Amino acid sequence: MSAGGRYGGGSLRISAAAAHLQKTLDAQSSWVVGVAFYVSGLPATRQHILHWIDGATPKVNVQLNPDGTLQFYASATVSALSASSQVLTAGVWHYIEWLYTISTAICAAQCVLKVDGATWIDQASGTNTRGGGINSTANSLTVGAGIAAGGIPAYAYDDLYVADRTGSVVSTFLGDSRIEATSPTVDGTNLTWSGFNDEHPQWGLDGKMMYWLSNKQGLKNLSRGGQTDVFAMFFDPKAWDRFTLSKEDFDLKLEMEKKDTTKKPASPLTFNLKNLEDRTQRLTSTSTMLSGAHIRILADRGRGRR
Repeated sequence: MSAGGRYGGGSLRISAAAAHLQKTLDAQSSWVVGVAFYVSGLPATRQHILHWIDGATPKVNVQLNPDGTLQFYASATVSALSASSQVLTAGVWHYIEWLYTISTAICAAQCVLKVDGATWIDQASGTNTRGGGINSTANSLTVGAGIAAGGIPAYAYDDLYVADRTGSVVSTFLGDSRIEATSPTVDGTNLTWSGFNDEHPQWGLDGKMMYWLSNKQGLKNLSRGGQTDVFAMFFDPKAWDRFTLSKEDFDLKLEMEKKDTTKKPASPLTFNLKNLEDRTQRLTSTSTMLSGAHIRILADRGRGRR
């Protein structure tokens, strides 16, 4: 059930043997996961709290032992790997992070468990962490009691993150993380109302406009794609008015701005979504086969000099 999060909101609560939540992801050889964890009391038998699976084949899991220590187990043979010397305190929230690399012989620091920012387990170099099967990948994460049997106390999970370590930004521990879920307060807006392909949108002018590729005016080829154009849409009417000035009017505006030495505070960014079709312009003069676009709009240039 969902109740009692660590910051007053909801959380995932599990209080039945073998109860769990499982999420299927893509297959990767290395993962890092972080989650806030609460247990009302220590279990009578060791219990899974985090568990990686490849299809239906168990890999390695983190288990909570009756003495409060945490331990890695290779799931296929249920063989014990390293355990922590530290003890988890029941009745309080902890933030657990697990960096897991799947290999027949890991290197140092490739299977590490942290609790509240401190390293509790650093699995020894050379350990086989592949668990069951022949694949050195996992594509499914289970939180909860998993396949373990026996009575368990109430578990709670909150503020979960999962990263596949393939990027350059989120590739290691994030630290204690708070996940805020926000819901829309108004209906969404279809910006283009196009029956054609609109793709590769990008921001411009610090969020005052966007530009994208569309094939609505180019030649169509159903078997090999077609021609596209770059279109721009302005959310700020003042930015649109400035963008569409003639060269003469823009030069005059620049002269007036140079004479005005009064410092003006930066205005907050707001999105005017009314009459967007009147602030939309095709930027390319002819349609062609494009795979992307990057536009640099100079602050001191007017229409025709972009």
